[in-house]
Amino acid sequence: MLRQIVLNMLHGLRIANHAPVISHLLFADDIMIFCGASQGDLEAIRDILQVYSASAGQSINLQKSAVVFSPNVPSARALDLALILQVQNKPVHESYLGLPTVIGREKCASFQYLHKRCWKMINNWNSKYYLRLERKS
Repeated sequence: MLRQIVLNMLHGLRIANHAPVISHLLFADDIMIFCGASQGDLEAIRDILQVYSASAGQSINLQKSAVVFSPNVPSARALDLALILQVQNKPVHESYLGLPTVIGREKCASFQYLHKRCWKMINNWNSKYYLRLERKS
């Protein structure tokens, strides 16, 4: 994948002007690949996945795979590009590993549920700890 980026065949994304390019993220047995919405980028990804599959002896489950495009990509173009990878085109993933995948300008609202969940867990731990103390007394 690095070779494709160096050869300018695949373009990752930057989260800020001077940030490094992010081309992929790995989580356990999942991978998220970031690229431009161009035929060349998606053909490069297809080729990378084919090389990986052949060299690792593992097949990629295309029924469980999906592509998500920016809202700026017209839907007809997104469908055409998804055909290159032979995967489904999803409008947006609500969450991945319990975290939102799309965060708008309201960052506090996007993570409010996580804040509440953490406080709930802390309160449960506190109540269990206090119950143990009361029993020993």
